Amino acid sequence: MFYISLVIGFGCGIIGALMAFVITRNEYQKHQFDERQLLKVSLQAAVTTFAIFLGSAIVLGYLLIRFVQR
Repeated sequence: MFYISLVIGFGCGIIGALMAFVITRNEYQKHQFDERQLLKVSLQAAVTTFAIFLGSAIVLGYLLIRFVQR
């Protein structure tokens, strides 16, 4: 059960990170940022989103195993 939540979290994390990168890059381009700063901010948003999705899946998987699967 834990491995399933890990795979789901990793998959959703990748998709979420890609979407966060695209959305952040598109929005910050409107504000005339230079390319280097634009890439840095977009990558920070992508990494943060991936960490949140993966962390949430791990915590939820642990809680499901701990309290539901009895």
